[in-house]
Amino acid sequence: MDREMRKEVGLKMIGKKAYQKVYDWQFIFCLELWTGVICAYSSEDDFRPLAYPLTQIIYGVASLVLTARYFPLRLRCVRMLNRIAGATGTFVPVSSLLLGMLEMKELKRPPTGGVGKAVNLPNVKQVDKTTLKTRGFQEACIYSVVEELAEHLSQWSYSVAFFELSFIPVVQLRNFCKYTKADRFRREIKELIRQVEANCDFTNSKRIGIEFSPSDPAAASFLKAEKESGSSPLSKFVANLHLKAQQRVDSMVESRLSEMREQDDDDGDAEEGAAVFSSSWLPEKKSKVRGEKKRSKKRSHEKEQDVGADEDVVEDLVLSSDDDEAPVGGLPSDEEDHESESPSLKQEGWKRKLATSPKQKNKKHKLATASSKNRSKPRIKKAARRGANK
Repeated sequence: MDREMRKEVGLKMIGKKAYQKVYDWQFIFCLELWTGVICAYSSEDDFRPLAYPLTQIIYGVASLVLTARYFPLRLRCVRMLNRIAGATGTFVPVSSLLLGMLEMKELKRPPTGGVGKAVNLPNVKQVDKTTLKTRGFQEACIYSVVEELAEHLSQWSYSVAFFELSFIPVVQLRNFCKYTKADRFRREIKELIRQVEANCDFTNSKRIGIEFSPSDPAAASFLKAEKESGSSPLSKFVANLHLKAQQRVDSMVESRLSEMREQDDDDGDAEEGAAVFSSSWLPEKKSKVRGEKKRSKKRSHEKEQDVGADEDVVEDLVLSSDDDEAPVGGLPSDEEDHESESPSLKQEGWKRKLATSPKQKNKKHKLATASSKNRSKPRIKKAARRGANK
């Protein structure tokens, strides 16, 4: 039992590794390269037998993982199969791959992830889960299915057996129109059904008067002139679809270029804003700081001047009060004050008076007279109290 379990686990691991190797860009590009070679040299005997094995490999890659995330890879394989069928003139059952996509629930249900961005399916091999639920992904898948299925049917739009070949695809397209709830998808599918039915009428009207069967070699010449001119309804419809697809691709490219330009403009604006900020705002902050420093210096200087002025006024009131009259209460005179002071204090007072110039005395006297109105009485009282204490 352990050996069997190990074998199963080993097979699963090998399957995962093989899956990763097959769904690789290098492998897909190799398939596209060989498809181009066979389409270019399909008339040569050496390359024409390689069309069948290459078709089998491409078909197996398209049906390897049946999930909606790998719809872009499946559509890429369908394009390669249509190219091989058109170049070699062989029938490839491409309609089963395309109609199987329409039966997936991701395309039948309404989108739950919002509108989303437009998806360019030829440039990717898978999509993430968030993109899988968007409206843009559903539209891209439906448009691609309609385009590739119309391309496949148009290759056989001049065949005698076109009615029998297109019967099953038309039935499945009608079933999709019944279950889908999106009017835009129903409109696209109904237009394809209308063109297929018109082509059926076109071929049926031509094969009424023929006498050979579809297996007869004479069937190859059926509607040969119409095929060279491309006058069938499906051929005209496919040409119109190619124009619409090219317009969608051009619009997506223009939208992406405009987004890139807007991003570049936003980056440029951000750089300009940073430059403006560094060039205009930072110096203003420095100037404000300098202005505040200057204002603080002025305020400190004014405070020092005020303090100095107050000290000078006190000295004048205390030392030089010759002109003032003594108030009532028998205050001591200046002589008594000088006598009561010590000799050292007297010498220091005389030195201060001699050191001061007449101009400074005038300034001090003016400041003293301006402030004496409000401060003279309290300070005189203080001086009197000091004398009394002495």
